[in-house]
Amino acid sequence: MPPTSLKLAIAWTKNPAKTGPMVNKFQEFRNKNPKAYDEFLNESSICVKRLINSFNTNNYEKIIESIRQNRNALQNLDYNAKMSIETNKLRNLCNIAEKFGSGKSSGAGGGDCGIAFIRLEEQRYELYKLWEAADMMPLDLKVSKMGVSIWKF
Repeated sequence: MPPTSLKLAIAWTKNPAKTGPMVNKFQEFRNKNPKAYDEFLNESSICVKRLINSFNTNNYEKIIESIRQNRNALQNLDYNAKMSIETNKLRNLCNIAEKFGSGKSSGAGGGDCGIAFIRLEEQRYELYKLWEAADMMPLDLKVSKMGVSIWKF
C-alpha cells in the first residue's frame, strides 16, 4: 500500500504512441545486445525492489528516489537502444514533475502519458498549471482498490 502522503498525478502529452512498435524495438535490442539488455533488467529489478521496500516502510523520500532511478534506467535503455522511450515532451513532463517529487514515462513510452508522484495534494494544482502551460493535458485519474470498471450507458 502506498504511503498516504504519496499522490499520483498523470498527464497526456497529446502525442499518441503505439505500444507494438516499441515492443518490437525492445525485442530487437534484446536480440542484438543481450548483455546490455540483461544490465537494464538488473537495474530495473533493483529499482522495483527498492520501491517495494520503500512502500513497505512508508518512506516517501526513498519512493521518490526509486522512481528517479527507474527513470534513469529507462533513459539509459533509450540511449543504448535508440528507442525514443522518453520523447522531448515526456522529458519535459518529467522534468516539471521533478520540482514536486518525481516523474517518469508510463507504459512503453514513446509519447502518450507520463506519471508523477508528489507529496502534497496542494502541489497538484501548480503541477497541473505547469503541465498545461507546456501543452500537456492533466488527467483526473485515481487509483482504485477495486480494479477497472467499464460502464455501459
